[in-house]
Amino acid sequence: MPNNSDDDNNNNNNSTSNSGEEELHEVGSNRPACASCKHQRKKCIVGDCVMWRHFPASKMDEFLGVHKVFGISNVTKKIKSFDDVAQQHESIKSFLWEAMLWQVLHSDS
Repeated sequence: MPNNSDDDNNNNNNSTSNSGEEELHEVGSNRPACASCKHQRKKCIVGDCVMWRHFPASKMDEFLGVHKVFGISNVTKKIKSFDDVAQQHESIKSFLWEAMLWQVLHSDS
């Protein structure tokens, strides 16, 4: 009989922790920080961070190139100026292209 009550308690505890994990996942706290937030050493929160969609942690080199040429603040302002994700993506592609060009042109110096 005590084993059943222990199993029931474990099941209740598991269901509670699972629902807590789902809530955390919905908020985005289980998602790794984007390249921008890693660079700034801050917590990457889905609702607050506009860079996470365009610069995941795996694109740190691309982010650093854009940051070196334009700065985080300027890129963030430009991304926030567009409501449409497609426009944001096109803007980021433009930033990436120009940053890459700047690195090529100024690497000889």
